[in-house]
Amino acid sequence: MIKKEWEHTHIELCGICGGAGVVYAYEDFDLLKLRTPKETTCPCCNGTGRVLKSKEIMVQVEPFDTEKAKNHHLINSKYKSSL
Repeated sequence: MIKKEWEHTHIELCGICGGAGVVYAYEDFDLLKLRTPKETTCPCCNGTGRVLKSKEIMVQVEPFDTEKAKNHHLINSKYKSSL
């Protein structure tokens, strides 16, 4: 059986705003950038400046087979005698 899981690895600074929580944008018609840029909340982190990095992983779950485990050295030597 293969199942999908999410692994939340760590929190990082937002790559869009650099951890500030805000981004600056000029008006479309201000080609020479003579006006003050407009400050808006970062759309990536919603103003927190941090993002949670996570990844989707596929996990394969199989029934345990003692013979296969012995052949692949999956069982510690101290437990082999009890099988």
